[in-house]
Amino acid sequence: MENQPQQKLLRYLDDYLESNKFQLKIKILREKFGIPQNGFPISQERELSLSQNNNFINRIYLPEKLKEIPLRNINLAIKEAIKDFSLENNGVFPFFRLYLFYNKKFDFPFVEKLPHDETNLCGIERVKFDLNEYSSAIPPEYAIKILKQKYDKYPVSIKIHPSASSKDLIIFIKKNWLYIKSLLEEYEDKKSKVGKSRKRNPQIKERNQFIYENRYLSYKEISKKVRKKFPDISESIDQGSIGKIISIETKRRN
Repeated sequence: MENQPQQKLLRYLDDYLESNKFQLKIKILREKFGIPQNGFPISQERELSLSQNNNFINRIYLPEKLKEIPLRNINLAIKEAIKDFSLENNGVFPFFRLYLFYNKKFDFPFVEKLPHDETNLCGIERVKFDLNEYSSAIPPEYAIKILKQKYDKYPVSIKIHPSASSKDLIIFIKKNWLYIKSLLEEYEDKKSKVGKSRKRNPQIKERNQFIYENRYLSYKEISKKVRKKFPDISESIDQGSIGKIISIETKRRN
């Protein structure tokens, strides 16, 4: 069965990464750190190793030419670049870093290994623990700032009594969903596309990407190239549909 929240996140992540805004930020970061605009070359063996390992934080995963640069500087620059990403980004941060280095979208075998709230649309927080911890350990103004940051992207919470069962929780959410939804709508970020990104056929997605990348050619020339590269899914492609696809892909990236 599809893990629906995670699939929503992955589709949104894909759209976010292909957006013109993010691509411009990546271009600037590559110039800043001396990374080729097409990323560093990477062997199939190393790519497979990175895809199968979720320990991306260790310096051994830095490309050789970046090892003189403090990893903290790179991480801070990436965090600043993706601060408008609409979910907590700890779980997918390595994805952005590897994309910066190698210009590749790595697979997500590590998704299942991560805490559920790092790759989900919901999260679990021990509110009472947090309040006690922050109020006793740091000045109040810093505690408030940290708590505001923690709950900024998850603005509506459900209080759970220690005696509640899973059935109690399910019944409560079902009975109160309209009210919960109305609260969520108050905080809806119009720029956020989480949950709005549609699932796309991989072949059609690749074809549309190809059409978008060749958008400066004439529609007639694009049509010929598409038929040659994608013979199995090019029957419905004509000059009119190419224009529509380019329009949709442009809108999605904006």
